[in-house]
Amino acid sequence: MSTNSMFNDIFKAAKPNKAAKILIAICAFALMFALAGCTAPQASNQTEGEDAPMTSSQYMAQVNQAVEELNERLQSFNDAVSRQDPITMRTQADNAFSTLDKLAAIEAPEDIKDLRDQYIKGCDQLKDALNAYIDLYSEMTAAKEEAESSRYNDPFNASDYSGRIEQIQEQYNEGIQTLEDADNSAKDR
Repeated sequence: MSTNSMFNDIFKAAKPNKAAKILIAICAFALMFALAGCTAPQASNQTEGEDAPMTSSQYMAQVNQAVEELNERLQSFNDAVSRQDPITMRTQADNAFSTLDKLAAIEAPEDIKDLRDQYIKGCDQLKDALNAYIDLYSEMTAAKEEAESSRYNDPFNASDYSGRIEQIQEQYNEGIQTLEDADNSAKDR
């Protein structure tokens, strides 16, 4: 699926609310980069005894497997965003977090522990941004509903949230940069 068609599908599914569309676009854009940033170089297959220490290539193979699972779970999150379903967003984010926890639990060989730490740091940054997005989306939805049901007909003002949207985007960007740095470090080894 191309990026443009993904954005078009998301916007078609969204209610005609400018703030919701902006948030959905930011999340979809950030997830696209998160998926691109969470890819580790392919590792070769090696057969070793169960008691032998893990090699760098075996570690990277396990990282690749975890990243593939993470991509699937983030796609489910993206689907929930397109349906504007914050409960399912939370469930799918939690599913992605369990995959990130599996990634963090993989023991790396001593010579690439710094690379493992970079991947974990980047994924933690993305986890924080994803949580912040869900919290902000839920808060904005509640504020919009409150404004619509107010007997004073107070209009909902999405600009009140623009600073937080920028902070969340910055969190994503930092996480993506950390993952890209880890990818580049892995390629150099």
